[in-house]
Amino acid sequence: MKKGKLVLENGQVYEGFIFGYDHSSSGEVVFNTSLTGYQEILTDPSYYGQIIIMTYPLIGNYGTNETDIESEKVQASGLIAGSYEENWSNHDGLNSLDDYLKKKGHRDFRNRYKSADENDQKRRRNERDDNGRRYS
Repeated sequence: MKKGKLVLENGQVYEGFIFGYDHSSSGEVVFNTSLTGYQEILTDPSYYGQIIIMTYPLIGNYGTNETDIESEKVQASGLIAGSYEENWSNHDGLNSLDDYLKKKGHRDFRNRYKSADENDQKRRRNERDDNGRRYS
């Protein structure tokens, strides 16, 4: 897996590894305490534009399918997991979470800001690239 960084607005930087669609994104960091349901959480419209920290440490262990969705696309801007499991097992599973995010997780963040409201404009000013530099 490729290394990545989470850069907070206050300048704190956290390093980790990237799985899923490899891109820069921005959003409000929130947490979720569910033990299961990561696919539903990622596709839930209430998480649109947010980066979700899953407090349960093991994510990806049962893969993904076509029924455990809340909408047709990934709504979250990102997912942070303490431990991502590449080797999944589930009789209903079709893909790994990594493959699912590569197929369904893409959203063009650059175009989103052309008609952004004031809060999104503020978030955009604080967005950083993979090297921690602010976009202009």
